[in-house]
Amino acid sequence: MSRLQAANEMLQVRHRVYKLMAEHYARVALNLDPEIFAAHRDRVLQHVLFQRRRGVSPDDIGYADVAFLML
Repeated sequence: MSRLQAANEMLQVRHRVYKLMAEHYARVALNLDPEIFAAHRDRVLQHVLFQRRRGVSPDDIGYADVAFLML
């Protein structure tokens, strides 16, 4: 049961990462280069995981909190 709960939490985190990235790309209208997208995804995922360890819910992390990671 705990393994399923951990897998579910990770899926929620990844969903939040992609949602934040989609919002970023929609706002700045960047071209989707696969290499840059992968680099941004990794940076945002690391940031969300770090914030989660600090006790911040992934839902509380907004676009403005991760925009600097994708510049």
